[in-house]
Parts: sequence; C-alpha cells; structure tokens
Amino acid sequence: MTLVEMMISLVILSVAVLGLIAAFGGVQRGIEMAKDKTLASNLAQEKMQIIQQQTYFSVVPTMTPASLPDGTLYDTDTFPPETITEGGKTFTRYTYVQVIKQNNGTLQVLPPTTPDTGLREITVDVEWQEGGETKKLVLNSVMANPDTVESNCAFSGAVTDAGTGLPIDNALVVVAENISWFNSTNAQGDYSIGLSPGSYNLVASAKGYFSDYLPDAVAANQTVTANFSLTRMSSGVVSGTAWLDPNVIISQVVVSTPQSDGFDVEYLDLYNPTEQDVSVSSITLNYVSWYNNMECDNVQNYLNYASTADTVIPAGGFYLVANTATFTVDGTSVAADAYYASTAYQSCSPGAYQWTWPTTMEIMARSHSGTWWITDEATGNTLDAAGWSDNGGTHSPSHCLGACFDTNGGLASGWELVRYSSQGFLSSSYGPAYKSGDDSVDFTTSDVLAYPPFNSFSSTQPVIAGVPAAGAVISATDGLSSPTTAYLVGSPPSAEFNLPNVATGTWTVYITSGLYELENDTVTIAATGSTYVFPSSTTILYGTATGGFVSGEVTDVNGNPISVPSPIEISGNGSGGLVYADAHTGYYLLPVSTGSVTVTANPNYANPDYISQSSAAISVALGEVASGVDFTLSQGGRLSGWVTRDGVNGLQGLTVNAVDSNGNTQDQETTDVYGDFTTVNMATGTYSIEVPLDTTESASPSSLSGTVAMGQTVFVGTFTISGAMGTIEGSVSSKGEPISTGVLIVVSTATTPVGLSSATLTENAVYTASSLEDGTYSVSVRQSTATPYNIYAYYPVITSTGAVNISNQEITGVTIIAGQTLSGKNFSW
Repeated sequence: MTLVEMMISLVILSVAVLGLIAAFGGVQRGIEMAKDKTLASNLAQEKMQIIQQQTYFSVVPTMTPASLPDGTLYDTDTFPPETITEGGKTFTRYTYVQVIKQNNGTLQVLPPTTPDTGLREITVDVEWQEGGETKKLVLNSVMANPDTVESNCAFSGAVTDAGTGLPIDNALVVVAENISWFNSTNAQGDYSIGLSPGSYNLVASAKGYFSDYLPDAVAANQTVTANFSLTRMSSGVVSGTAWLDPNVIISQVVVSTPQSDGFDVEYLDLYNPTEQDVSVSSITLNYVSWYNNMECDNVQNYLNYASTADTVIPAGGFYLVANTATFTVDGTSVAADAYYASTAYQSCSPGAYQWTWPTTMEIMARSHSGTWWITDEATGNTLDAAGWSDNGGTHSPSHCLGACFDTNGGLASGWELVRYSSQGFLSSSYGPAYKSGDDSVDFTTSDVLAYPPFNSFSSTQPVIAGVPAAGAVISATDGLSSPTTAYLVGSPPSAEFNLPNVATGTWTVYITSGLYELENDTVTIAATGSTYVFPSSTTILYGTATGGFVSGEVTDVNGNPISVPSPIEISGNGSGGLVYADAHTGYYLLPVSTGSVTVTANPNYANPDYISQSSAAISVALGEVASGVDFTLSQGGRLSGWVTRDGVNGLQGLTVNAVDSNGNTQDQETTDVYGDFTTVNMATGTYSIEVPLDTTESASPSSLSGTVAMGQTVFVGTFTISGAMGTIEGSVSSKGEPISTGVLIVVSTATTPVGLSSATLTENAVYTASSLEDGTYSVSVRQSTATPYNIYAYYPVITSTGAVNISNQEITGVTIIAGQTLSGKNFSW
C-alpha cells in the first residue's frame, strides 16, 4: 500500500471509530436513563404500597399542600417529601392525598375538609435530575374505606324549569348537612343521591335559575322522591365601548409657524391621558426625516426647561416642546415648557436640516415627511408615534404606527398634524387621545389657528377615547351571566361589548384588559330586556388588574342570608383577604389571584353558630368573575378531647374521627403535640368520637359520645392508648463512610443476637428494617419501658475469596415510649 492509501485508510477507520464511540455514548446514556426511570418507578410503587398498607383513616388528606415550580402539589405534614439515594442517583419523592367522589361516572376532587366519602386519591411523584433537566414519574391510585357505611336509602327526582316544565340539565342537588352527598342531573333532569337515613335539607341550583330548598326525611331501605321546580332569573344586557389610556402620547406637530420677526417656530405637543403625572425623564423623544435621512435620538437630553416644575407632564394635561422659549400664535403669546438648547443639533445624524445658529434652530423639514416617536426610557419600548408622509405616501419615513398620515406634499408652513379626540372627532374641550395604532386614521391636518398649542399650565382636558381595548374581558357579579370580550367595530375602530343574560338588579361589572381594569358598582338592570349602556367617559380602564374574582351566595338551610351573630366571612387561597357576604342578600365578591382557587365560607368559624364549607377548585383568569360559587351552611358547634398513653403524657399525630348517628364520618382530625384535638364546626346532633388504630394498638374507651350544641365547643373525654408505636432511628457506616449496600436491623427484647432463620419470627417480639443507600435506617416498634429493647445490626461482607461473612453489632437497654422518635442509635465498623 502506498503512503496515501494508508492515510486514507486511517481516516476512514478514524471516522468509523469515532462513530462507534459516539454511538456507545448514546447507548450508555440510554441505559442510564432506563435505569433511572426503573428506579423511580420502583420508588413510587414502594411508597404507594406503604400507604395502601396503612389503615384508611391513617391516610390523612393533604390540608395545606405546598407547590413545586411546575405546579405539582405535595404534602408537608403527614407524608413529607423524602430524599432517597439509589444507584448513585438522588431522587425526591412527593405524596399528595385528596378526597374524591364519583359523580355521574367521573371522579371529582373535593376540599380536604369534606366529610368522608369513602374514597381518597393518592398521588406519588418521584423527581430526579438528568442532564441538567428535572425528570418526573407520577403514580396515581385510589384508596377505598373498607368500613364505609353502605347507602341503604336515597333521594331521587327531577329538576325542571318552572316556566316551561322542561328538564334542566346539569343542575346540582346537594344535601346541606353533608356536601359529599350530591348529584348532577342528566339530560332528562333526573338525579339520585344515595345516603343514610335521617332528616335533611336538599338544595337544587342551576346557572340562570334561583336556588330552591326542600326539607325532607328518608328512612332505611326507602327511596324518597324530591322534585324541584326552579324559577329562571330575569335578565338584560350591559353594553358599551372599552378604552385604554396607558401612556403619554403625541397630540400635535407643527413644522413651521412664521413669526413677525421672520423666525420660524416648530413645536411638538405631548398629552398625558393617564391619571398620574409623568416625568419627562421617564421617556425619550426621537425624530426621523425621510427627506435627508436624518435621525435625532434622545432629543429630551438637549432641551432647556422653563422651570424645574416643567419637567413633569401633568395628568390630563399637556407638555409643549419648541425651538424657542416663547412664540406667538394668532396674536397670543405661548410659553414652551422646554425648548431646544444650542447643542440640540448633536442629537441628530447626519445633520439638522437648514441648521444655522442662532438664526435657525430647526429639526423638522418643511413640506417633507417625518416621524416623532416616544419610547420608554427604562425598556426602550415604543409608546407612541406621529408620522406623516408626502408624495402620495411614496415618501414614508420609518417608525410610523401602522400607515403614516399622507399629507400629499408634507407639512407646510402654518399647518399642523393633530390627533383626534375620538374617531374622526376633534375638539379643544376633550383630550386628543384616540389611538387605534394607525397614524393614517388617528390624525388630521389643519391650519394652526384651528387647534392651538397647549403647555403644562393649560387647563387639563378629559378623555372620551383612547386605545380600543379589543379583547377586554367583561364580567358581572350577578351569578347568571358569563364573561364576554370586547371586539373591534368600524373604521376607525372602537372596542365594543355586549354582556347578555345579566340578572335583574344592581351589580358590579368589571372590565379588564391586560394590566388595566375598570370597576362599576352601580350597573342596574331594571327589568327583563332592559339595557345598561356605559358612557365613554366612564369606560376608560385606569385601575391596575392583578387577578380575578369569585362571587356567589351564602345562605342557611332555609335559603336565608346569615347575619346573626355576624355576617359570614369568605376567604380563598390566593385571595387578597377576607370579605363578608351581604347580610341582606347573602351575595359576596372575593378578589383572588389567577389560576386554581378554593373558596371557603366561614373560615376559622368566625361565626361560631355555623359550619365552615370549602368549594371545589375554581379556575379564574385575569379580570374574570367566576360566579355562582354558592354555599349553604347549617348551624353547628365543635367537640374536643384528649388522647394519652398513660394519663399524663399526650399522644401526638393520632387520627380522631367524628361519626354521626348513621355511621358516616363527618370530620377527621389529628392530635396536636399535646394530644389534644378539636373538630371543625359540625351540624348539631350526637356523634361518636373514635380513634382508628393499628392492630397492635387499643383505645380505652373504644369510643366517646358527644352532642354538638350550636356555637359551643363541648369536651367529650379522654382516650388512653395501649400498645402504641414509637420510632428508632440511626445510621450505619464502615471506616467512616455510610454503608450503601444495606444492613439488616433487628429490634427485639431477646437478650442474645437473634438467629437469622425461619425461627426468627417465632421468637420474642421482633421488628426489622433495612438501612437505605445513604446509610440511615428507621424502624417502628411498640412502646416498651419495663422490658428494654436490644438493637442488632447484621452487615454482610464479601471477602477476597468470595465468601460471605456476616458481622453483627448490638445496642442494648433501649426503652421507648409511644409517639417518641429515638435518634442516634448508630453502628460503625
């Protein structure tokens, strides 16, 4: 082979080898990813199995979930996050428990305070890092209460329209005393609710109808027919035109106004349509001319100011920039707020048109095209522009908004470009604020005498238009209407809206567009078919929008608003605080953040005579009013008690259930650090208080009876728990490093090392666990104070010959009490 052939062969082989190396790397990464996903799956299934092996009532619903950046919710109390190392990879395991119920074939998530439905959804989320990205594996399962009281009776019936007799689809029928008993009607208007015997108050509601209330009773093995006839709400229409006025704009431009001394004055007028004063330093002024390709940037840096006060553009007022301090228009002397300095030409490139100092101080070119535009000093974003072309639009400068205004020859001496007050309408009585985003329709030209210049000392002018708020969301608090959006109409355009099906009465209407909103609390629909029209002067969106709203009605089981002993408070996660339902109508309006929101009526039982209720999750968009979130509250009180292991020390973390006379769990609480518990406000009546325990534990007495009295907290008694569990924790290490291969931990009252055989399970009480990859272990054991435990650790080691030696150590004389976590029981080799 020649040298060239050998070199070519080496190149070919090198390419092939590099390809194999790259392919090998890809295969290796694929294997690693598959391994990580398998480990994550095993960890998720392990946690699910651990939870499923617990008693149903030990799997406590997550009351106040925390949230990951991606929105994943997880428990921080009963099932806190766990960090686990497996196969050299660190995984984090999250758990989330929710109350669910089947409704017409679908599983519906309910608030965690809902009385037990017999179903809980468990979500285990395992996350890990791979290649700089967060990977996750999610496992879901449903846990059922094996001791759920079977429904042996039912309410059933139909919900119809009182006017037409036709069925109402998707109407909600709920038992006020237990909100987990509900059903939605089908297309035929039929519903059926399985429940336990008793006397109840049924509530039927549907969008666009007044709710109806029906007290009734049902006995065992009985189906009671309860029909509802709902009255449709009367309604009308809310209409109007929505505008935005978010920033300073250019109101007029004059290229040349000859003075008696022969000096040509040019000026630029700014108008501030907002409700706040604006500093000149917060904006930049820029100009470009098509004629000589000249551009002047940051002109405001080359201005002289008449006074310190003249660096502010007043709300609703003007600001005048000229090439001289004072000038005359129609015999009237006008003072500029700011005027060109002698260095102003330095802002322009390549050079100012006809610029000879001090005779002429002109930036704009007469009878030619040009554009002034304003940008935000902080962001550089364009806020507004006023651009004009000449020669039939063929000479159009840059930076116009939409199309430039065609002057067909440029702005001549003595003529002005002026912005309309509203579409095609110009008046010196109203602010020139119309801005569709198209200079060709937002401006007009006239003789300078028709519309004079204004400075910061001129009278302020109200606005009747602005930027058409197309896409603005319009919502009302009536509970009947659905939000609508404003849409562009006409040329020049405006943003009009029509909100139909607004119930008769006086309501609050919100109009929201981006970061701006308008609230009108006096919108009245007087009668069926009537229309409330917003006048333009009251439809400017100035307020700052930060979220949305939830509205609804709060009543007692008879449909009456609640005012005694106090009106009902309403709160929500992500809300701006508490609001009160109106004591006369029961209606409320709650400001909330956007996203998923849960609303609670009577949080923390501020009105002690009534129970507290929470809604299902509600999705709220920016500026939206999510209406029809109603609550029916029954009267109630609380029960309290104490759980102890010895009559002296309380037991923390035990579940306590309040069970009604029909065997249904109405509340579930967990004892605090002192062993105390207090139920939520429950409907008046007699309840059995029970402590569901593991098979190794027993309670004395097995249950306590308590009667709920309105507005009171009644102490029912004390539970003493025998055989309750504690936890022993520690670590295992070899030569100072955690043992990752696993050490068997055995806890027993035996005084000699427990034999590792099938006989182990027949010896003294034995509890076992295996250490984790990070070298830690945890094992639950029953309380033992009279006879101490001994802890044995068995560490298998493979010798150089392949033999397996098991080395063991022990810690003796360990006592533990129920509810205690005993740490620091460490082993080292």
